[in-house]
Amino acid sequence: GIFNGSTAADIYLHDTLFVVAHFHYTLFPVTVLASFAGVYYWFPKMSGKLLNETLGKIHFWVTVISFNAVFLPMFAMGMAGHQRRIFDPTFFDYLQKHQNLHVIATVGLVIMLAGQIPFLVNLVWSFKRGHRAERNPWLANTLEWVAPSPPGHGNFEAIPEVHRGPYEYSLPNAEKDWLGQWEAPPLKVRGGGGES
Repeated sequence: GIFNGSTAADIYLHDTLFVVAHFHYTLFPVTVLASFAGVYYWFPKMSGKLLNETLGKIHFWVTVISFNAVFLPMFAMGMAGHQRRIFDPTFFDYLQKHQNLHVIATVGLVIMLAGQIPFLVNLVWSFKRGHRAERNPWLANTLEWVAPSPPGHGNFEAIPEVHRGPYEYSLPNAEKDWLGQWEAPPLKVRGGGGES
């Protein structure tokens, strides 16, 4: 981590809970939260059903807040000199006053684990009883959204014709903010009298 790239900081923070917190603060959002985002984004395409938005918001906020409740105290404990891999931190006098931070982190972890229940309930309930998803509920530009939800054998009903790149938003002559890659370009007269 960038903090431990400095020798002065690394001597002090090496092998403390600061390193544990820093590692998880980097790993968790990139892998776990991004995986959840992928499931929420592609679930309508994979299942043909929409996830429940209220359960999704509960899952998100409980996960993010409890994640911070777990690892922010670890930063503080690490800066206080709390070593990693010790059985009983209360054995050390200088760590006893930080025991309340251990309790906060533990409670945060239990809440974070319990916060995954709405996600699992949302998956099962939405798959069985969720509202039918449109072909492109997110108004996305990329080609997977031209296929039916869920896609059948071979994915596309017909091979789509591609007219532009996947991330072109706010096209100058378009009537709407987005155009799918499969949609023909708008033909409008420009100021010079030519067509685009």
